[in-house]
Amino acid sequence: AEYLRSGRGRWAVKNRGPRAQQFIGRLRRNRRRRHDWDSSAGRVPIVKDPFALLSIGALQPRLTQRPVVVAVRHPCAWILSLRRMNWPAGPELNALIRQRELYERFLVGMLPDRDWTQVDDVEAGARAWACLYQMVLEQCRTSRVAIVPMETFGASPDATIEFLFGVTGLESQEPVPRLADEYARRSGVVTPQHGEKHELHRDSRALSVAWHGRLDKAEVNAVRALTDPVYSEFYRGWDRAEGELGLRGVLPEGNVKRPHV
Repeated sequence: AEYLRSGRGRWAVKNRGPRAQQFIGRLRRNRRRRHDWDSSAGRVPIVKDPFALLSIGALQPRLTQRPVVVAVRHPCAWILSLRRMNWPAGPELNALIRQRELYERFLVGMLPDRDWTQVDDVEAGARAWACLYQMVLEQCRTSRVAIVPMETFGASPDATIEFLFGVTGLESQEPVPRLADEYARRSGVVTPQHGEKHELHRDSRALSVAWHGRLDKAEVNAVRALTDPVYSEFYRGWDRAEGELGLRGVLPEGNVKRPHV
């Protein structure tokens, strides 16, 4: 709340892992580094918050005039992540229904009013994916959004990174090919282990299609049926096994920027 009102706020680093410990140690030893960390003057803060997905229109004007970056994952990959994290979608769907203005204005046609904790994880996960990205599409009408399918990042990390720097107006401090090799082409690490939620260095191509073969054909078909027409907005023309996806920056006036990938 303080950051939204004033542009100032306290930022924390997760105190876990050797890299985090080294970083915190450097801040404590070096007053200038700590001052740089605490001061936001002349810098661009980057806020990564999936829970803000439904509030892009309200948050963006207070945070930045740059486009908001929204990463899209295939709904089958999303459902498998929910399974891995033991995070049922049913309670979240019930919470959306309780927000009556949101529900009746945008979601009533795609989310029947029922107790979603009593539904299997495939249907609940598919409905949650469709509701969340339907709201992204709704907010694209009035907000500046850059949409990045994770499958595109996996297939063409260089082009995706170039697109993101371009659409946000930021500059890379390192050569883009080096960033792509470092953060998107590491082999051997696909699914985070030992209870970790995320693994930054990973084989992004393998991760983006890791769901193949882990859901049976009936489940995949059910996901496709339950998520349309939202699915087609992001994955139109993309084969279930292989294909290419475009990146796009969507502006309020409806202009769409689609670089070749």
